[in-house]
Amino acid sequence: MKLLPRLCTIFCLLSLALAQQDSLDFTDRDCTQYFRNVTYTDSPWLWRSHITNFDYSRFFRLNPALVDPNLPDDSQNITRILLEASKTNRVRPTAILYPLAVSYENVVSVCGATSGLYQWPLISDTLTTWILPLFGLIVSLPWESNRRGHTILMIFRWIGSPFATLTYIFWNLRAIGRAATLADLGIPRRFRKNATLAQPKEVGDEENNIELEGMANGNQHPSEEHLDQIDPAPEDFDPGNETFCSVRDSFGILCVMNQYKLTSRLPISESTLRGNILSALFLDDDVAGKPGLVEYRTFVAVEIRRCRKRGVVPVLASLGWYFFALAISMYKAFGDVGDNATAHNLALGLLMGWLPVLVATAIIDRNNVDSEHVVKLLNKLMQMIHNHETTFTKFVGQGRRRWHYGVAHPILSMLERYPERLQRPVDWARVAKGCVDDNWLGYETRTFSINYFNKWEFVHMIAAWLTLGMSVLGAWYISYNTPTVGLGCRSFSYVMFLVFCTFTGLVELALYPTIYRPVRKKFTDDIIREQGFRGYLRTKKFRGQMNGVLAGLDIISTLILFTTVFMQTTGSFQFFWCRASLIGHRGGYIIFDTVRYINRFFNARMYWMIGAIVSSVVPGLGTVWALREWLTQSFLWSSDVTLARRGLRRVRVWKGFWWWVRLGGWLNLKWLKGGVGWRP
Repeated sequence: MKLLPRLCTIFCLLSLALAQQDSLDFTDRDCTQYFRNVTYTDSPWLWRSHITNFDYSRFFRLNPALVDPNLPDDSQNITRILLEASKTNRVRPTAILYPLAVSYENVVSVCGATSGLYQWPLISDTLTTWILPLFGLIVSLPWESNRRGHTILMIFRWIGSPFATLTYIFWNLRAIGRAATLADLGIPRRFRKNATLAQPKEVGDEENNIELEGMANGNQHPSEEHLDQIDPAPEDFDPGNETFCSVRDSFGILCVMNQYKLTSRLPISESTLRGNILSALFLDDDVAGKPGLVEYRTFVAVEIRRCRKRGVVPVLASLGWYFFALAISMYKAFGDVGDNATAHNLALGLLMGWLPVLVATAIIDRNNVDSEHVVKLLNKLMQMIHNHETTFTKFVGQGRRRWHYGVAHPILSMLERYPERLQRPVDWARVAKGCVDDNWLGYETRTFSINYFNKWEFVHMIAAWLTLGMSVLGAWYISYNTPTVGLGCRSFSYVMFLVFCTFTGLVELALYPTIYRPVRKKFTDDIIREQGFRGYLRTKKFRGQMNGVLAGLDIISTLILFTTVFMQTTGSFQFFWCRASLIGHRGGYIIFDTVRYINRFFNARMYWMIGAIVSSVVPGLGTVWALREWLTQSFLWSSDVTLARRGLRRVRVWKGFWWWVRLGGWLNLKWLKGGVGWRP
């Protein structure tokens, strides 16, 4: 953790050192003053080509002597008008009626290649407004102590590949949300009248047996609320909270198991492993035939909650202050609409709009204080069932490891799709016993498989890319449309960062269905002998090679982002080549006028508003969604049973209040609840 503050200090010192250097003869102010006072005989200043986003209608109205009155605005000869405006010996008047646009070649011949770096007041303003708050968010990420090398790798992982990282974190949060919902269904509720029973489900039915059950009465809609009407029970049905604690412990341990990597050295089949996990989490001592299982499971749940890192509320509260500061900074920036430095500083802040979402979701998908201690507890719990010393190896949650799927989804899918009718409160021990007995061996290539690729992954991919892409594209839109309009160094660096992140994420996620994730270890030569080159794609060797390649791309994208932020902060993008936006086919000129005239002719406020809205809405919604997930799942992690029960009661009130938004469960579409057996 000491590494990040040191990096922040080095960043500030370099910015201060560069701010003191100004060895150029012509500063930006000198160039501006020169071109405002020069005569057209000395240097024709007016850019004679078409200027993108320029308000020519206003220009024609303010200069009626230069316009042909017989032609409409869109038919005027712009080249002739500009030549007339810059005729020989005509000095630019004090009351400027058109902006001062000078060709890049003319500027370089007079002022040199650059107008100098930013002065310290402007650099310090950028540091306090954007850079230091962003470093504060990065420090808030769930780093692991005393692991310096791992911390450096995770910087490149989280900052250099947010697309893929957010996809995995969204997947984990959805698994926790499903577990919290099933735990809610297993806990008694208040008495409800007009109870009816649900129709039984078949094993092959892709619908969610809990959330989308068919109704015996065809006039009623399938909904989660219907489960409240099945086998009603009074609130004091569980006076000692035994059922509440048991169900909460089982699903809480499953969520923690989902964050750990499975070993590849288990001498058992995948179906047997799933049955063993169900037995360890849900069965009683007598049913499982393992004395002391329930007692040790309770002990593991208590230890997990004790070792679970706290501080979610302070981090989420700090995000609130971050958004408040962001709103103030945006309001301040719009006071200088059109100013080049202000525009790019605003774009710099919006460029990192995905970072609050990453921090919020990673903090909610919480890690433990001592991951090694927790994995020992989980292995000992599993050892009571199948007598194998190691089942889980290391903590890989929060997007730390590529191609991590976890064990929660197949277990939850088996419980949700149990073929018998379910009554609320659901007896998950009985359901788990039925799943263990049946084990559904014929469905290992479908949604119950640990190596299965689920349709919901596509939804999380889209959500993750929108969180990243909208932030970057909004920042790019502001930089691109601030004069000089065109693809300059800043907007190009934004695009490059997005391209690298998108490419890395797509390659990583495209390999997801085929990459090596077996439960039992297989040697590379054996797989190649059986399946040829296609089998090689599933080997551990290929996985290691691709992991190295993608890690290199993560480092490149991180360096692109860091270089962009550093050069923008210090003013290193002040080269006239960058300011002329010569990367694209537009640009080629430099605007030397004041903010008032730029805003007058280019309507920069509209482009700034569009970019700010695009960059703010999606990350803001992502943070709100993360907060909602935490509020509905936190009862699983409270150490105080009374507070946890109170939290669950509030969750039920919240879900009941928003029931109309979900249209009684109709929004839970069938194809989203199942999976797809995708094999390339």
